[in-house]
Amino acid sequence: MGTKKSSAETEIHPALAQGGQMGATAAMDLFQANRPLPSMYAGVDPYRRRGMAQAAQIAGSGYGAETPALQNFQATQRGDYLFGNPYLDYNVQQAVRSAQGGLIGGFQQSGRAGSGVMAHALADAATRTAMGLYGQNYQMERDRMTQSLGLTPTMERMQYAGAGRLMDLGRMREADVTARQREDVRQYMWPHQRIAMLNQALSGSPLMAYRKTTQETPFDWTGAGLSMAGSLFSPSIPGMSGGGSKA
Repeated sequence: MGTKKSSAETEIHPALAQGGQMGATAAMDLFQANRPLPSMYAGVDPYRRRGMAQAAQIAGSGYGAETPALQNFQATQRGDYLFGNPYLDYNVQQAVRSAQGGLIGGFQQSGRAGSGVMAHALADAATRTAMGLYGQNYQMERDRMTQSLGLTPTMERMQYAGAGRLMDLGRMREADVTARQREDVRQYMWPHQRIAMLNQALSGSPLMAYRKTTQETPFDWTGAGLSMAGSLFSPSIPGMSGGGSKA
């Protein structure tokens, strides 16, 4: 006997077959069209680019808003305002004149104008008035120096404000370059993605459910021969039956 084979065929519903064929055709048309993918890179707006350039110029010049604050802080800590204040000197002179003027009038009324006592009194008034005002200003300035010590961390950070702005601008430019490179990679990968999309569309088509198997049964010559031989010796064949003679 030969090898027995079976044959079976599964057919898909005509509507599904038509839809699958339409989907595969559309995917093939899309693949062959080779249309360029729209770019996702927006670029840098001219206003932002202009602002970045201006910020870089200001940050790199060293003359930002932090400069006078740092200079004033350093001058306060050095004690630059303890001495050499022209406004304080003028106020002291005016106060000394006022204090001496009251004494001069008293000595004149008592008839002791120009005496040694008067000179000593005027000098003492001038010293006490000047020391009081200068001492008061000195203490106030020392208090400011002490208070400004609390600003040291802020001033420390402020020293690097310009450099920080430059680094921020650098990061903005790096982000822009990264966006361009990401878009370049995306454009490079697009043909590969198109092929993957085509394969996915084809593999998901209902036509992929089509299956066909074949089964073959060859003619059994041995069985056929035995069947023929049996039929030759069968009692149903005339002349081959074993009946007796008629009476």
